[in-house]
Amino acid sequence: MPVIVAGYLNVIERGHQPSHKVFGAWEYAFCDSFQATGLTDAFRHLHPDKTAHSWYGLTGAGFRFDHVFVSTPHAAHVCCLRLPPGGPRSRPD
Repeated sequence: MPVIVAGYLNVIERGHQPSHKVFGAWEYAFCDSFQATGLTDAFRHLHPDKTAHSWYGLTGAGFRFDHVFVSTPHAAHVCCLRLPPGGPRSRPD
């Protein structure tokens, strides 16, 4: 049975560009736990080397806080992922 976990998780993956000093070991461990339980990052599956952001802060730095994880056996069936209409979210002023 396919499993999909999707949402605004407010964490970034290890090696995210730009890096962010606020994120600590437990946030990275949380993100890693999806893979450890047999899920695949669908965006990273489709775009292994792409830098993309779903949220921009007041400084203009972007982060990929939105994630979609799918059961690894079903990752090959993922054909595309798109940002919501209007593109990445910005922090309100």
